[in-house]
Amino acid sequence: MKEFVVVTDEGYAMRVNETEIPLSGTKAKGVLFVRPEFGRPYWVFVRKSETQLLLVNVEGKAKKIVLDAIPLTRRGGIAIKVYEDVISACLV
Repeated sequence: MKEFVVVTDEGYAMRVNETEIPLSGTKAKGVLFVRPEFGRPYWVFVRKSETQLLLVNVEGKAKKIVLDAIPLTRRGGIAIKVYEDVISACLV
């Protein structure tokens, strides 16, 4: 089973099983994925075999974290702070 990894502009991240987001039609309004208090979801990745998340902030500093350090949660659940002022992110 695949996971979605979401990173927000305010440096929060969460992991969600793909089954948390139902398949729907083009006219559906969608489901709440990330609560607004965690920032805007700027990056959404599909985790296959990757084990780390690379983050870069506005100061040009980079940080790698182990993906399993981010708790697996339900959509609309709690995101955790992983870095400050994130401007880029990728799975590695």
